[in-house]
Amino acid sequence: MEKIGIVLGRFSGPHLGHVSLLKKSINENDKTYLVIITGNKTSMDKDRNPLSFEVKKELFQYNFPNIIITEYSRGYIPDILKDLDIYGYKVYGDITIYCGEDNFYNYTQQVKYLPGIDVVKMDRNIIDVSGTQIRDLIRTNELEKVRKLMPNMSDELFDRIVSEIKVTGKGYRIKEMWNKINDKYNKN
Repeated sequence: MEKIGIVLGRFSGPHLGHVSLLKKSINENDKTYLVIITGNKTSMDKDRNPLSFEVKKELFQYNFPNIIITEYSRGYIPDILKDLDIYGYKVYGDITIYCGEDNFYNYTQQVKYLPGIDVVKMDRNIIDVSGTQIRDLIRTNELEKVRKLMPNMSDELFDRIVSEIKVTGKGYRIKEMWNKINDKYNKN
């Protein structure tokens, strides 16, 4: 029986933890799907999800050319399985869902009545990084540091990611404005 891995997430601040999760899925399964969630409320919040699907797809395809990458509007696993045409796979088959710790409980609850489906979360003890950290490092121009925490990519793609992340971020823009006000006040 073919083993299937499905890696789910927003991947908005792609980092080595995502790479680790994908490698785990590839090593443990015959086929790996990367499902990029783009439609739920948190996915549409440009502060938390500034990267386009196309940029994320390009990045992960560059590093993992043999995975199947798809976009999905929300992280509801039964619908995803149905749309990927693997719902009911060999009576739910041998399917493993891989996700970040923030979605682990939710995904576990969604599949608890679907036999043959396991949920595995990213171990932050292996690589302690988050998408929020990546976005914050980019927004504070710590590009050398952030590059070491992100997957391999061309300089051009890195520049596109930095550009897409920097033009978003309410907190970053407020902090930047506050610093300018403080600088002006302190000079006078």
